[in-house]
Amino acid sequence: TGVHIDRINILYGDKEIKDIGSQGEQKSALILIKLAEAEFIKRKLSEPPITLLDDLFAYLDYEHMSKVCDMLFPDFQFLITTTDISNYNRFEKSHINNVKLIEV
Repeated sequence: TGVHIDRINILYGDKEIKDIGSQGEQKSALILIKLAEAEFIKRKLSEPPITLLDDLFAYLDYEHMSKVCDMLFPDFQFLITTTDISNYNRFEKSHINNVKLIEV
């Protein structure tokens, strides 16, 4: 038992997104859940959490990458991983400031 094995079904209409959505749509749904979770924690604790968005841009085309950057809350802290360094440039074109690149 535990949250690591809990299953959350995300529905689009009456169908599960995992069954009808593309990988990009599934990734977008996951990102929205993470952002809602961060906002919930901020309201409960009166302080924004540091949120991990692992491989944020996987399965997203350029248009959706830009939309994701625009959705990130400017007063929150995010740790974002990516396997493609060119994704770093997406942040330069968004409202996000104080972006730091750490290469491993």
